Amino acid sequence: MRELFVEQLDDGTMPGHPDLTRDDEQVMTVGNIARCHPEQIHSIWNVGKDISMSLHTYGRHINYTGRSQFDLEHKREKPYVIKVANNERVRA
Repeated sequence: MRELFVEQLDDGTMPGHPDLTRDDEQVMTVGNIARCHPEQIHSIWNVGKDISMSLHTYGRHINYTGRSQFDLEHKREKPYVIKVANNERVRA
């Protein structure tokens, strides 16, 4: 699994249009633990050919954590909301 940290360069005065740049990147292996503080922006994805699993703990329902989804290429931000329908999770 690979984890990418992103730095926000602007002061947030244009909501939904942050000035973002790639920062630190690391490869996570079996047994690694990562921590992401509320002010940090990060992304994780599987880079191997085997199935990977990760556990994320937030303390509250994900929709109450103020999470966002970022598009680095177009420098856009939108709320990350999980919709629940028929007892199945569906990403917005």
